[in-house]
Amino acid sequence: MPHKPLKESDFRKHIKKCDWKLKKGSIDWNLCDENDNFLCCIKIVHGNGKKHEVSAHSVKKTENLVKERGWLWPPKKK
Repeated sequence: MPHKPLKESDFRKHIKKCDWKLKKGSIDWNLCDENDNFLCCIKIVHGNGKKHEVSAHSVKKTENLVKERGWLWPPKKK
């Protein structure tokens, strides 16, 4: 199934449920786990106006990281 871009606010809600966080890198954003260990880079696409989306490739990378830990994507409330 092809992945679609996800709103930045929705993406942040999903990773917050996993106790992960985004930190600003030099160009892209860094996804860090609960122990502040680097997981991967996340690309946030800025369109005209207020459109901010996480790229489809970054959504797929995050989904793979979540599934490696045996969790569901998108995560449910704990």
